[in-house]
Amino acid sequence: MKTLALAVIVALAAGCQPPAEAKADTKTPEPPVSQPDPKPADPTPKEPQKQTHPKGFNESRLYQLADLEVVEIEVNGKKIKCWLMDEDGKRQEGMMFLNSAEAPKDHGMLFVFSKDEPRSFWMRNTLIDLDLAYISSKGKTVSVHRLKNLDETGVPSKGPAMYVLEMPAGGFAPFKIVQGSQFKIPAKVKSKDAG
Repeated sequence: MKTLALAVIVALAAGCQPPAEAKADTKTPEPPVSQPDPKPADPTPKEPQKQTHPKGFNESRLYQLADLEVVEIEVNGKKIKCWLMDEDGKRQEGMMFLNSAEAPKDHGMLFVFSKDEPRSFWMRNTLIDLDLAYISSKGKTVSVHRLKNLDETGVPSKGPAMYVLEMPAGGFAPFKIVQGSQFKIPAKVKSKDAG
């Protein structure tokens, strides 16, 4: 009886052990790599950082006035400084989102296209009333219009135009700009794209 009990114990003990070759492959598991403790949260809340922009920055605009090239054009013996809108993106934004402090009455915005064509402008997102002149490639004023702020009705030219001049409403009067006025526009003023 004792011999039988001893044989059962030996058999059980032998069954609990892995085979010899398996024992050789067994490695002692490596301790897990420790990660640094995360930094404790700052108990004092911080105020959000305020973005600071240079003077004259208009957060609604893609093209800031300070970054636009300025050219001088001449009409009736007087010179007008104009922001140059010589590519499609600039022409699309135009005077959008400007207020009267940003766009003085003696300053203009000159849109230049690649050729004479019938043109039509509207006042989407334009916050101030404007004087607008359609001008041919020869510098002759095709037509003059007064546009109302935020009016999305298209205002067509009365003939083909390559240039469009916009100034705040009343800006044309000191320069005596009317239909037929002749402008001198520097030859270097050209469209930078196919527009």
